[in-house]
Amino acid sequence: MKIIPLLRGGNGKPGFDVVAPSLPNYAFSDGVSKPGFALSQYAETCHKLMLKLGYNQYVTQGGDWGFFITRTLAQLYPKHCKACHVNLIFASPPKWTESNPEPEYSAREKAALGRGQDWQAGDGRG
Repeated sequence: MKIIPLLRGGNGKPGFDVVAPSLPNYAFSDGVSKPGFALSQYAETCHKLMLKLGYNQYVTQGGDWGFFITRTLAQLYPKHCKACHVNLIFASPPKWTESNPEPEYSAREKAALGRGQDWQAGDGRG
């Protein structure tokens, strides 16, 4: 909320609008009443909101659950969602082979890898 007044365009007018929807089942929104409300329905809900607000084209940003929703918006509505920014990436390590061997890690790198594995396992130490 503190940064929104700082996002100004020319002559002190807003450079863009920020729409921060409350997702169904979260925060200020009601829960859904039918089972099966999944990722594509969240994306559809956000897309319909943007259209109803008068935005035929928009960009999105998401992290955590919003990562999945913003990516799905971009995939399902590419003519409307012109770009998406994400701040959560899921990646797996490469498959090590004889021709692509695992590198030797320093003690510092091994500790960092361990913290990442602990965090991913969800033990709260990461």
